[in-house]
Amino acid sequence: AYRLSLDGAEYKLAQFHFHHLSEHAVDGKQLPMEVHFVHKATSGDGLAVLGVFLVEGTENTVLAPLWAAMPEHEGEKPLVSSIDAKGLLPSSSAAYRYEGSLTTPPCSEIVNWVVLKEAVTASAAQIAAFAQLFPNNARPIQPLNRRFILSIQ
Repeated sequence: AYRLSLDGAEYKLAQFHFHHLSEHAVDGKQLPMEVHFVHKATSGDGLAVLGVFLVEGTENTVLAPLWAAMPEHEGEKPLVSSIDAKGLLPSSSAAYRYEGSLTTPPCSEIVNWVVLKEAVTASAAQIAAFAQLFPNNARPIQPLNRRFILSIQ
């Protein structure tokens, strides 16, 4: 099982999902896609979400079986093979961190966000296939309000 340790707390991977366009912006610009690895605290109710940007580049071989199993219409469909989710992570652990909310209703402010700075690639065809099914399944970029974003190298 995949785990994430943050500030002395342990989180276990519960699920991951994709967004088109990205739900985070860098220098005011959204990227083509973002994957969220949602982790639940092993004690308590907290969540930690690891966000990874996907940009156009070479085909992503880890995505290939997921895209092959992608339903033709919005909804859930079981995978027929397992994947190594670690293959969707970049080599660098440099990240942005902040305390925020879920990006879907009820948008509870219970999330420790870690958004990796380095993106992984997906081919133009892979991005287009997801965008065809989900033209925009991203929450609009929210104002920072009083949040502080930490830059971790």
